[in-house]
Amino acid sequence: MAALALCLGLAPSALPTEEPRPLDEYAVKAAFLYNFAKFVDWPESVFAAHPDTHMFCIYGLDPFGANLDALAGKLVHDRRIAVARLSGPGELARCQLVFLPAAEKGRLAELRAAVAGRPVLLVGEEASFVARGGMIDFFLQGGHVRFEIDPKKAAAAGLHVSSKLLGLARIAEGER
Repeated sequence: MAALALCLGLAPSALPTEEPRPLDEYAVKAAFLYNFAKFVDWPESVFAAHPDTHMFCIYGLDPFGANLDALAGKLVHDRRIAVARLSGPGELARCQLVFLPAAEKGRLAELRAAVAGRPVLLVGEEASFVARGGMIDFFLQGGHVRFEIDPKKAAAAGLHVSSKLLGLARIAEGER
């Protein structure tokens, strides 16, 4: 190959190379949210008011941009995903999955109080999210998005997390 490049008058450094592009962190997180919904089971009663819709909500500032909107209309358990951006706790009644951005970490107690006793999957991205009451927490490790799950908190909310999803997660301390 090098001989061919020299014959053509091209230095090896002139050959086109394409650097791998880093994945957008929030595109990856949006894909994870979609897969979380596929591997978590909610009680059927949650969908009584809107049987054809699986509501993904962002509580507060939206770091996803169009990445989460790309999921709208996709199917999860025969229900179409809808995306909502919420600013207050009164709007949470329609959500099955709620994402709390790191910028809103001070609102976790408010969020937990608003969904207490209801089967809502709480997902965040702040280091102590699971320890402070969340169910799934994103973290970066070696440049990759990973996640931690507290299956007991999910079960206490009436959610069943698939063993397939648990097998990919770091299980919260004390839950192993």
